[in-house]
Amino acid sequence: MKTVYFVRHGQSEANADIKKQQIPGTLLTRKGEEQAHIVAEHLAKLPLDGLISSTYVRAEATAERIHEKTHLPIHYSDLFIEWRRPSVQMLKGRFHPSWLWAQFHILLNRNRSSYRYSDEETIDELFARARAALLYVEQMPGEHIVVVTHGAFMRCLYSLITYGDNLTAKLYVQTIHKMFLRNTALMVATRDDDVWAVTHWNEDASAL
Repeated sequence: MKTVYFVRHGQSEANADIKKQQIPGTLLTRKGEEQAHIVAEHLAKLPLDGLISSTYVRAEATAERIHEKTHLPIHYSDLFIEWRRPSVQMLKGRFHPSWLWAQFHILLNRNRSSYRYSDEETIDELFARARAALLYVEQMPGEHIVVVTHGAFMRCLYSLITYGDNLTAKLYVQTIHKMFLRNTALMVATRDDDVWAVTHWNEDASAL
């Protein structure tokens, strides 16, 4: 059986300031660095075999703290980056008219999995990447793997594992709005007899 510890990155500058929109280069705050250090200390107590990270800076910084405690090499992959939003939203604050106009259209079409406002990742593309990410983890040697990734993408992975081929855009949207996830909280998933299952959501690493 393979056990995978999906970890949301530490608090970023955009997490701390709701007016800001996340971009790939968003840094961790001082609190985020402390969170990364704490989660690394707890994860180091587990019999880990591998460490994977998103290529976004906030995830890389979190993974580096885990590497320092576990001495595991970091395998970076774009498969685990955050759900890519329209460029106009990433370059503007959340209360900018351009951001709000884009968000209005995205929400209006949220149940259409192929809808694209501009240059963002569609829900269909997000689902396909999540499937590829799970396959990547399946094929990685070892039974206990840590993956540092992002909140929206973890919600997608949870939905895909839970609903499988029955997952639709409408069901996904309904599911993720009910799911809270703290910075450096974990989703633990297992792969046994070719079946994925989620065993923990929004779990503190100290409880494992």
